Amino acid sequence: MASTRREFLFHGVQIAAVTAVAPWALSRRAFASTDDGGARVLVVIELAGGNDGLNTVIPWRDERYHRARPTLAAAAAGAHDIGADLALHPSLPRCAGLLAAGELAIVQGVGYPQPDRSHFRSSDIWQTALAPDVHEDVGDVDRRTATGWLGRACSQLARRGEAAPLGVHVGDGPPPLSLTDAGAPGAAIGGDLTDRRRELPPAAAAARDALSAQHDGDRGELAFLRATARDGLELERRLEGAARVQPSADWPGTDLARKLRTIAVLVASGFPARVYTLRLGGFDTHADQAPVQASLLGELDGALGAFRDELAAREALGRVTTLVYSEFGRRVAENGTRGTDHGAAAPVFLLGGAVRGGLHGERPDLAHLEDGDVRHSTDFRSVYATLERDWLGVHPTSKRAPLDLLRG
Repeated sequence: MASTRREFLFHGVQIAAVTAVAPWALSRRAFASTDDGGARVLVVIELAGGNDGLNTVIPWRDERYHRARPTLAAAAAGAHDIGADLALHPSLPRCAGLLAAGELAIVQGVGYPQPDRSHFRSSDIWQTALAPDVHEDVGDVDRRTATGWLGRACSQLARRGEAAPLGVHVGDGPPPLSLTDAGAPGAAIGGDLTDRRRELPPAAAAARDALSAQHDGDRGELAFLRATARDGLELERRLEGAARVQPSADWPGTDLARKLRTIAVLVASGFPARVYTLRLGGFDTHADQAPVQASLLGELDGALGAFRDELAAREALGRVTTLVYSEFGRRVAENGTRGTDHGAAAPVFLLGGAVRGGLHGERPDLAHLEDGDVRHSTDFRSVYATLERDWLGVHPTSKRAPLDLLRG
C-alpha cells in the first residue's frame, strides 16, 4: 500500500464501523488506568456560521445600533440588562444569571487583524491560531500539514505522560482542525452515551475481534490497523463505563444539551480527556435572522445552564472551563432581508467556577467602524494564551499575551 500513516489516521472512520466507536487518530499510548482527580478540563463550543455578536450582547442604549437595525433592534426590548448600557439577548436568561453570579466572563470585541469574511478561511484561522498580523498575509491554511491550537496543547500534556485520549470531539465526523496534532491526535465520539452498550451484529463483532487480535508477525500498516482497533475497543469500554453514570440535572432535549450531558458524564466518570470540542451550527443568518438566532441562543442557554448545574452537583464546577466562540460576528447594518451579513469582531464567553466573571475588553464602538464592521480590540489569541497557560498549564503557542480572565 502507498498510503501514509497520516492518511490512514485521517480515514479512521473505516475502523469505526468495526469497533463501534470512531477512534479518529487515537494515540498509540496505552490506555493506562488513571485517576485525574482534580485535573482541569476545557470545553470549546463553536457557534458555526458567524453568530451576530451585536444581537447577543446588545448595546441597547446606543442610537446608532437602533438606526442600523430597524427590525433586529426589537430584540433589545426583552433583553437582560447587564449594566454598562449593555444587555443580553432575551433568549439568554441563564447566561444573564451566571454573569450576575460571577460565573460568566464576556470578552468584547474579539477578533484579529485583517478579518476574513470567508467561513472556511476564518474558521481555519480560529482553529489553528494562524491569524495575520498587521501588514502581514499568512496565506491559506494548508490542512494537510496544519496543527490546531488545542492539538498543540494536548501534545504538551502527552509529553508529560498524561493518558490518552487527551482531546475528544463530541459529535458526528472527525475532530476539528483545532484538535489536530501528531503528538496527541484527537478522538471522536457520538453525542449521546445512552446507546453505548448496544450489541454489534455477529458478523461485525467477529470482524472486529479478528481485526483487533494481536499477531506477533504483523508488520507495517496491518500492525497499525490492529493496534488502532484495540485502542478503539478500549475507548469503547471506557465509554460503556461512563454510560452507567446517571445525570443529576434537568436537561433539555436539544442536540447541544445531549452533547454537553455526555461531557458532564465523562468528567464525572474520571474519563482522562482534558479538552472537549463540540459544535452548534446554523448561525449564518443572512435572512429572517430574529427567530433563527433566538432559537439557537435559547438552545445554547438551556444547555449551558444544565451543564453548569450538572457540574455543580458533581462538585466539578471549579475544574471545568467552557469557551464559546464563533468564527466571526455580523455586520453592523441590517440587510434588506431582515438579516445580517458576514462581519468581523464579536464577543466570546468563558464560563465556569474559575472565571473572573463580568465584562472584559472594550465595548463595540459603533461610531468608529472598519468597513462597516465592529473593530477588534482583543486578539482571540490572547484568549487562547490565557486558557493554555492559566488553565491547561502548558506553554502558549498562540504568541499573544494572556489576559486576566481566570482566578487562581
